[in-house]
Amino acid sequence: LAPYYLGTDQLTVWQACVVALIATWLSTFTFGSLEDPLRRAASLAARPVRALALGVTMVLVSSSTAAATLLAVPDPRGTGSYGIAESAEDKPVPSTGDGVSCMVDLLDTTLAREPEGTCVFGAEDGARTVVVTGDSHAYQWMPALEKLAVERGWRLVNLTKSGCPLYDVQLVNSKLKRDYTECYAWRANALSRIKAESPDLVLTSAAIGSTSRDATLTPRWERGVRRTVEQLRATGAQVLVMGDTPYPQQDVPTCLADNVDSAAACVVSVNVARSDPARRKGTLQVAEQAGAATVEPTSWFCEKTKCPALVGNTVVYSDNSHVSATYSALLTPLLEGEIDRALG
Repeated sequence: LAPYYLGTDQLTVWQACVVALIATWLSTFTFGSLEDPLRRAASLAARPVRALALGVTMVLVSSSTAAATLLAVPDPRGTGSYGIAESAEDKPVPSTGDGVSCMVDLLDTTLAREPEGTCVFGAEDGARTVVVTGDSHAYQWMPALEKLAVERGWRLVNLTKSGCPLYDVQLVNSKLKRDYTECYAWRANALSRIKAESPDLVLTSAAIGSTSRDATLTPRWERGVRRTVEQLRATGAQVLVMGDTPYPQQDVPTCLADNVDSAAACVVSVNVARSDPARRKGTLQVAEQAGAATVEPTSWFCEKTKCPALVGNTVVYSDNSHVSATYSALLTPLLEGEIDRALG
């Protein structure tokens, strides 16, 4: 109960020592002033029935007190096994207040569920305008970005589309099993909107996915990154290209639910999590050459050799690739620092 009354999830070493000393003193005091005198009381020794009744009464009182105290302490929702259960329904990003998603689907070429104002967050007349654009791996940064927009009075515009990076590269969509023409039309609309917005900053990112067998993909991808960054810079905006996040290679909430006693079973090595490392590296190198600021976020998710599925009491991923909304929000200070650096 000490953590609850101290308003913390876990006691520090100093707090634990203080609690242990208090508990030791209380046990010594009650033994000398209550337990030992009762044990030696002649009146109770002479009347066994009275001693039994007193013992039963004390057990009932202590049990009732403990039960009442436990009921008064709320369940630690959002942590431990509760956190795993609740994060199973955690969406990677927020939607608008009316439940409309801010990421358009595969066949849609419009921008953020027209009308235009639907997916604008923060201050209407913000001191700065920030655009987040790209596919779902750009969209997953929305919890952190929306938090920053509110705290710092920015106008945040969401222009994202499922499976469609902003980078000017030809794609075959794995679900549609054909050339992703809707993506190309959406890109043109998004770039026109960005130009009209005259934003201070454009933040973009894209899913790398698994390592491709197509030897031409990486050079085509890099050329597309360069063209797109140059187009964005031509609008007068600063550009921040976020490297793709590591992939856990499994549905994380399911793995944690299956391994409640050992989250270590859901850990993946950095080498496995960083799929297609050549394209990851090339994306950032080319973006920098074209005038963008870049972020390699692997260290935000992984230690030297391993990438955990659970950091503290927070589930890192909402599925097999997307960052959970809770963890994205926790990364706000890190993202804020990178945005400030990009804005100069």
